[in-house]
Amino acid sequence: MDLKLFKFLEEDNANAYYFKDSTSPENASVVYISVPWSLTSAKGEGSSYAPDAIIEASGKISSFDAFNQISMEGKVSTLDIDYEIQEKSIILGEDVWRIFDYLRDGGLLKADFFGRKVKKVNEGILEMRQKVYQTSKAWAEKGKIIGIIGGDHSVSYGAVKALAEQHDQIGVLFLDAQPDMIQDNYDIKYSHRTIARDIINDIPQVSKMVQAGIRDITEEEYSIIQINPKVELFLMEQMEQMLSSGETWNNVCEKIINRLPEKIYVSVDIDVLNIECCSHTISPLPGGMPFGRLCTLLNMLQHEGKQIVGFDITEVVPIIKSKVDSLSAAKLLAKLTTSALKQKK
Repeated sequence: MDLKLFKFLEEDNANAYYFKDSTSPENASVVYISVPWSLTSAKGEGSSYAPDAIIEASGKISSFDAFNQISMEGKVSTLDIDYEIQEKSIILGEDVWRIFDYLRDGGLLKADFFGRKVKKVNEGILEMRQKVYQTSKAWAEKGKIIGIIGGDHSVSYGAVKALAEQHDQIGVLFLDAQPDMIQDNYDIKYSHRTIARDIINDIPQVSKMVQAGIRDITEEEYSIIQINPKVELFLMEQMEQMLSSGETWNNVCEKIINRLPEKIYVSVDIDVLNIECCSHTISPLPGGMPFGRLCTLLNMLQHEGKQIVGFDITEVVPIIKSKVDSLSAAKLLAKLTTSALKQKK
């Protein structure tokens, strides 16, 4: 047999798993669930290709976290990717943009072609949520930490719901450039821009959501957050102002973390980071959080007595010409994982 071919096949097989770790889910502490869904952004594509790209990029990332002095090796497991989710995302994604264009042009949704399309899209979103919920629930009940790799930000819902039910009460650390509290989204009931609203409104076991790194927010979203005692907002400009006033980044992190209960879910939209880390995401914005500061925030969770029961990373849009977005996501996935493992009780 050609040894070069064998080596290629061996490497290709290794890249079927995050961080090349083929540990079974039964023997792992962290179970990765890939959700290649991007229905309401990029016509169903874009971040729906992220899981495969992040798997490939993660092969270049060390399993050892020197800061936390912990290795992921043998502790993480990759579930098979459900490509039916991706196919449905792409098919329905085309319908979503036809609907958006129709409504922007003054169209009205009745029991006609577009009305039926909206119904089908909403049903597709609920079906995706249910799949993520059922898979997350099955492994959460076995004591596993759940790691969701999207996909757009709407993929978070099922995992948060399953973990909130499992632990009775959790908080959500929501790291994003936008607060995703949009109330009206062209009759599409649920999307990546409504995910925070849906979690707060629909999952009673979520006792607190702290949003940090926000730097693009509508007046309506801001007003809603101000009157909702469950939600606390840390605008990126406010965080920078704290630093310019003489506070350390550790002080800023403590203020964010201390608003949360003991058990938390960390939800990360990649665009919370500086634009150079994720320039191809759907809504890249200047003025984001430096990668190192985000790592410090995650590292401090254990110091402040918090336990990560689940996490996600979303809105990564990989492209062929540049590996920066997928490498940033893979490195962040590693930090989320080792932070969760360090805190596991």
